[in-house]
Amino acid sequence: MVSEGHNIHSCLCIINILEGKVNKMKKLLLCFFLLLATGCTVNEKKEKIDWELGVIETSIYKRNTKIVYFDGDFNIKGEDSLKAAGVSKNLGESSYQKENAYFEARGLTRKNDDKKIIELNRNTRNIKFYDVDRINIQGVIANDKYTYTISNLDRKVYITQTDYNNKKVKEITFNDIITLNLFLAGDKIVVPYNLLEDSRKEFINIYDKQLNLIKKIDLSQYGRSITEAVVINDKIYLPVSSKTNEDGSEEISNNLIVELDVKSLDFKIIKIKTKELGHVNKYGDWLIIMNSESPTYEGRKMTFYNTKTGEEKIFNLKHPLRDVEVYGDFIYSANYYKENNERGYILVKYSIKDNMKEVRYKKVNLLNKYKEYHYYSDIFINYNN
Repeated sequence: MVSEGHNIHSCLCIINILEGKVNKMKKLLLCFFLLLATGCTVNEKKEKIDWELGVIETSIYKRNTKIVYFDGDFNIKGEDSLKAAGVSKNLGESSYQKENAYFEARGLTRKNDDKKIIELNRNTRNIKFYDVDRINIQGVIANDKYTYTISNLDRKVYITQTDYNNKKVKEITFNDIITLNLFLAGDKIVVPYNLLEDSRKEFINIYDKQLNLIKKIDLSQYGRSITEAVVINDKIYLPVSSKTNEDGSEEISNNLIVELDVKSLDFKIIKIKTKELGHVNKYGDWLIIMNSESPTYEGRKMTFYNTKTGEEKIFNLKHPLRDVEVYGDFIYSANYYKENNERGYILVKYSIKDNMKEVRYKKVNLLNKYKEYHYYSDIFINYNN
């Protein structure tokens, strides 16, 4: 893993060696040319802004991505530009590590070869690029010592563990599974997957931080397609979004959620009232479920499930749900829209304490902003939550 600024120390060392042999001007010129040669950059100190919600606007046709920062009233407070394509944050809260958020850069269409992950410091807005020697990176999660990326190529799946000092620590390869997801749960890594030979078979593997397998759990009797997860009070919740009927047909309207104890690794199955399990998040002891499954994201229901009491609250909302983030006592949601000569995304802010009352709404038309095709890929929140 290599950041763009990793050679600054080398530059300074060379200058120290030459000290006394060149004058100050020559030193400055030497450093300038060395920086150009190594390609490193230095993050300038950015103006501090007051923001709550970030949106990734990206393209798969050009390495032109913008991170747009909104305040609580959906006023744009700032933008950062990235020379990267297909940038996203696919793995929910597992992509956050303290003040940092981690994004994957998949690259240009049909190539997916950027081989990069991106670290954004949400306090300073400083951005670092790290190299991972894998193409088609589908997601990245992070803890205090390592990043873990998941990628696939030629029917093989790779989970690559890298530390923050430019060293690949470990990589595991799968030849017989289908998955694009992995999640962080305390000191464990949880990987849900299906078998290539029989996609109706659903399992989760549980690893330690060093990617040593601790336990394998067969969940096939409950359904398949686990693509979301959130941790609440030492338990990780994994919605099982589809199931196979007795006649072999597939039904997406499942309503079962796996509750896995991160410490004991015991699990139980929760059955909720609503179906079509999409993105998940949390608010205190409450598990929040979007009842809106991909790829249509037409559902407008949101379920709050109390993980301690079992109480359920179901809200019928005005706008379709795709992505959600919780910031304080508010929920931010985002979804695509296309109408007439406009295409972009819709942002909505809801007050949790006021029974999901809609308090803000904004449309962002990307056709007016970019020459080439752009889309919003994901949203994220500020660190000071």
